[in-house]
Amino acid sequence: MYAIFLQVLQDFTGDSCYIFNPIGWMFDEAGGNWDATKKIFGEKALERCASCEFHFYQCSNRQVGVDWSDKSKYTFKRLVRQIFEALTPHRYDVARRELDKFANEKPQKRSHILRWFKWWHKRRKHIFSAFKSSAPLILSVNLAEVDVHSGPKRVATI
Repeated sequence: MYAIFLQVLQDFTGDSCYIFNPIGWMFDEAGGNWDATKKIFGEKALERCASCEFHFYQCSNRQVGVDWSDKSKYTFKRLVRQIFEALTPHRYDVARRELDKFANEKPQKRSHILRWFKWWHKRRKHIFSAFKSSAPLILSVNLAEVDVHSGPKRVATI
């Protein structure tokens, strides 16, 4: 597919040597997107990739148990937001430990949170500001992503 796309770009620009190599990409966490970017552009290109913030929050909302109290729901969402908004690895780690503590307080209702967050923690460089290598680009790209999922309510410049 990339070869076809590249051929179209080369035909359009009139430059047979033109190589499409954007300053960054934003994906959901589907592995194929990440794998293809690595294969085509190399390992270093993954540093210019980001995960969609909307999908992270959507996924976190699915973790809330139907039998949780309103206080537990609020606490979980607050902790997720603290993790997400942490600007340093230290603040991220403090918030992550609080989430672990919250999950371990009632393991029969919340143990799934630990597995869920372990999955996101492995991808922390893709989604969390404390670990993103090119945060200014990624932050503006994620503003554009809001429009994709919520309709034309906000305008973002990329």
